[in-house]
Amino acid sequence: QSPLSGESAETEKTPEVKRGAQGLSRREKVFDGSLVTAGEAVVRVEEVGENTFYGQIAAELKEEKGDSPLKRKLSRLAGTLSRLGYAAAVLVAIADLINAFLIDNGMNFALAKADFANPVTLFARLTHALTLAIAVVVVAVPEGLPMMIAVVLSSNRTKMAKDNVLVKRAAGIEAAGGMQILFTDKTGTLTQGRASVTHVITGRGGIIVPSALPPALFSSLAACAYFNGGGKPFADEKIKNDGGIGVDNRENGKDDFVTGGESDKTDANASAEGGNASDRALRAAFPFSENSFRKARGYEEIRVRSREKFSAEKKFASATLETSVAGSMRENGGTRENGGKSEKGGLIFFQGAPEIVLPRCTNYFDGEKTEKIDRPMLEARLREQTRRGRRVLALAFAETQSTENVRNDLPENAVFLGFAVLRDELRKETRKAVEDLTNAGVQVVMITGDHAETADAIAKEAGLYLGALKGEKPVVLTGNELAAMTDEDVTAILPRLRVVARALPTDKSRLVSLAQKKGYVTGMTGDGINDAAALKKADVGFALGSGTEVAKEAG
Repeated sequence: QSPLSGESAETEKTPEVKRGAQGLSRREKVFDGSLVTAGEAVVRVEEVGENTFYGQIAAELKEEKGDSPLKRKLSRLAGTLSRLGYAAAVLVAIADLINAFLIDNGMNFALAKADFANPVTLFARLTHALTLAIAVVVVAVPEGLPMMIAVVLSSNRTKMAKDNVLVKRAAGIEAAGGMQILFTDKTGTLTQGRASVTHVITGRGGIIVPSALPPALFSSLAACAYFNGGGKPFADEKIKNDGGIGVDNRENGKDDFVTGGESDKTDANASAEGGNASDRALRAAFPFSENSFRKARGYEEIRVRSREKFSAEKKFASATLETSVAGSMRENGGTRENGGKSEKGGLIFFQGAPEIVLPRCTNYFDGEKTEKIDRPMLEARLREQTRRGRRVLALAFAETQSTENVRNDLPENAVFLGFAVLRDELRKETRKAVEDLTNAGVQVVMITGDHAETADAIAKEAGLYLGALKGEKPVVLTGNELAAMTDEDVTAILPRLRVVARALPTDKSRLVSLAQKKGYVTGMTGDGINDAAALKKADVGFALGSGTEVAKEAG
């Protein structure tokens, strides 16, 4: 559902069991524009055209934007000044008539009555009073105010352009200054928008950044990430049959390739291509050096026999290699002599969900030798990371005499390499920006399509909970919970709302509308198509320059 949620992670769907009073939940609905990554199902179409989510987003983008807060304030000011002007005009007219008929006649009611009875005198006095009243009304209208505001906003627009802020609607500058609540997307807005490996949990339980790992362990992790990544061998270079980087056998009808020779070409560029987001993150963290890997393992030649791509059903990816050893082979920190003859064997690298990979491991590799694995300790480390909302992948390998493809079952007695901990890091300026907004009295609410645990962890790190009202717990909702609530219920908890997880684009638009009805000056930040409707509906929309064109047009 990434086009709708803005998140790359797959969303599991469950078959319809029982339709509730409010219809199907989102776990049972399949939305137009989604891609099926695993499994199959018979789907009943219930909504088409404008009733689909894309249809609703398109309809919202076509709606005319309401009056800006500045225009509403000016309208209220004009109304107030008009009422005061009319009241003053009436009072001035009455005072002028009293002065003309009574005071000028020395408070002689007989003379005043005579003047009132004289049509010419009466007309002259009424005309003078009406002229004064009209003059008061004209003076009360601030006809120079709109021009003055336009000049000030134009000046501010020029100043903001120098700070790389492009202002499409000048009235939005004033709205931003009076903003009371800001709804913000997470991925690509608060965070960098790409997964990266922050650290590795080794078999000993140590938490180490990739660059500080022992060379042999780093090389093994890099090989596992590289061969399972599915990219081209050694980035964009062509594989030549010259004893250099390798031999491409695809022209011979095979899917494998051979590496050999003394090249030390690394996989630096390949991290940007091939595989999913996790593959790219692993390959960026562990650039693969063919020469370093062969030396560490004592291999003369490596031939990739098969690869199994990651699937949500199996929850692992694997690559089966045929290895050739000449003379001696480094194994578990030692060497094994074989009389100088080439010796072939199999090596399987696999990576995937920890609950699938870890039970297959009996030992771990620390960069020098293998040791008995302490599975309960590693499981405790894993739970600690998942509670923090981190995504964890397990990497391992197994030596085998067979080079058969691993399809549905992983080998036993595997060697654990480590847990790669991935996360979408906060932008450097995020926490300071949230702190500044909170100190300025702006309530910041994060709306994301990510899991609740991940969203909660990011919210804590960004400081979103620091601005909560004293004595009141911040409210964290999921999209399903929000959909089940009435508008009145949502409005009631709006001052304490801080996070909405597993949200859809319509949730963002709904929250913006409810905040506006409650009287808040609302802002919205985002960078994706799924943010466009809310960006347009908000009083002021902040679209990132790195975002989609749809978002920038709507902001």
